[in-house]
Amino acid sequence: MNKHCAKILGAMLVLWIVNMPLPPLRASPEMRVLGTANVSLYFVDEKTINITINYTSYGVSGAALAAIFNNATWREYLRDRLISYVKENCAKAVEPEGSGVIKFSKEVEPYVYFVKGENWSRISIRFNLTGEGEPILGKSGEYWVHYEFRGGFLQLIRGGVLQWLTVVRPPLPLVLIDVLEVRATLPPGYSAIKVIPEESSALIDWKNDRVILVWLFRDPSIERRNPAVTGIQNLYLDLRDISSDKREILDKLGNIENSLMENLPYSFNHEEILSLLGKVSLARYEERAFQNLKESYLEELISEGEAELRKIFLVKLLTLSLPLLSLLLSAFFLYKERSIGHIRKLFERISRLTKESEKIMSLNSHIPI
Repeated sequence: MNKHCAKILGAMLVLWIVNMPLPPLRASPEMRVLGTANVSLYFVDEKTINITINYTSYGVSGAALAAIFNNATWREYLRDRLISYVKENCAKAVEPEGSGVIKFSKEVEPYVYFVKGENWSRISIRFNLTGEGEPILGKSGEYWVHYEFRGGFLQLIRGGVLQWLTVVRPPLPLVLIDVLEVRATLPPGYSAIKVIPEESSALIDWKNDRVILVWLFRDPSIERRNPAVTGIQNLYLDLRDISSDKREILDKLGNIENSLMENLPYSFNHEEILSLLGKVSLARYEERAFQNLKESYLEELISEGEAELRKIFLVKLLTLSLPLLSLLLSAFFLYKERSIGHIRKLFERISRLTKESEKIMSLNSHIPI
């Protein structure tokens, strides 16, 4: 009976801690544990997005999570609460305004996983969002696609305390986020024309023809963590595909970049070539990721690169021909006397044949007709 009461009291205590409001915390040096949230938005195509949210907690917080994960009852209770929260918040997401805007289905089926390591524990939430809509016409007449994420799952990744259940009541005690990373992998062949909020960095997967946007938020005060610290609340993306003309320009820039790197040892002015190589690489990156450079600048840069490559080709040709020329000269001087003797004999033979021909011609001139 005492054991049964103890279990009931323990469960009530955990549920009370899980649902109690959590004020801003001041972390002591002993409690400086790192909590990270990593969010992946992977565009399979223009209408399908796979979303993965991983929260990892270390140290004291990780031990607290591990204790909950080890208890099947508490673990299933937390799993059910998380799944319900994702469904409810995606359903409450504000619909974007405007015609042709991509809208996402409110019907989601999230999956929750618990992973435990030696000194850390992690919660993973995965679900798909399917968009519906057509590209809209831009100001310059080109087509692009527009995405708006308002509230919904973005409330799951607010900074400060992990806000899984409500903005006020976090589900777990001492679950703190020091670093929040959001990574969006755009559809193949698309660039980011407009991004709000502005990304921290952008990567290009040239092999798979994708642009990857990264947002990185860090709690500015580790000593005083505030649950009200926000990450991304609303995310807006305007994307445009790469036209055939842009493809041609990018191919030229890529060829020039590779050729400059390969032929750098044959240039006389390394600093000038390195400076040009940096400009070409940066222009290729910015044009693929954002399409924000003027065509006149790109054409001028391509002309400059091709001119430098022609100069390097001539230097390379001269450099490669020097060993052959040196070999011929060495062979000539090595066999100089023999060569001169052969030339002298050749001229003597030609001279003798010439004299004999003259005699024959003179005899023929005296034969009566």
